[in-house]
Amino acid sequence: MLRKQLACAVVLQLCALCAQSQERHALQTHVAAPANAAMMGRMPSAQRLSIAMTLSLRNETQLDSLLQRLYDPQSPDYRRFLTVAQFTEQFGPTEADYRAVISFAESRGLTVKASTPNRLVIEAIGSVAAIESAFRVKMQVYRHPTENRTFYAPDLEPAVDASLKVAGISGLSNFAPPRPMDSTHPSTDAACDEPIFKAFAVLGQTTFVASGDSSALTADGNPKIN
Repeated sequence: MLRKQLACAVVLQLCALCAQSQERHALQTHVAAPANAAMMGRMPSAQRLSIAMTLSLRNETQLDSLLQRLYDPQSPDYRRFLTVAQFTEQFGPTEADYRAVISFAESRGLTVKASTPNRLVIEAIGSVAAIESAFRVKMQVYRHPTENRTFYAPDLEPAVDASLKVAGISGLSNFAPPRPMDSTHPSTDAACDEPIFKAFAVLGQTTFVASGDSSALTADGNPKIN
């Protein structure tokens, strides 16, 4: 009888772990440390980091079609760019999806410090300990493989609840410093930058600061002209 009870307990525990793993998925952000980087140690748990969570777009097939027409001189839609409100209504995350990500961040001990009118980016700040718990990673310090410096990065790609419409998270690594991105110089953090690039392009702006930097937006959510 005792053996059966123990066996049942083990099976139930395994089922719970499987269900938990199915409820979360790893993001394709490519922010984890390179395999050839030598680890120097863990980041201090109390150290605070600023991150930006980029949400997924809606109706991307229609958006891609619109982008082709907007930049085709032969199209009647050529340069008929959308306003922030029009973009948000047609292609931006829903208000419910946006609030869900904010609630997730706050429930994990992160402080939301900025958001955007198109509901595409949420900026937050929190301790390393809170970030590790929220995204199931270990934040570590590594020796840079090609430069004479150290950098921080997670040991794995961050994971979030599968129900959350999060495309990517920037700010988890300083392996490569942020730089301006445009259509001819794409960022390596495509999971974060592709939705933002599409948003800027449909508004008529194709150069912006990569990885969810809200300083590239004016107060009303329009892109700043470079």
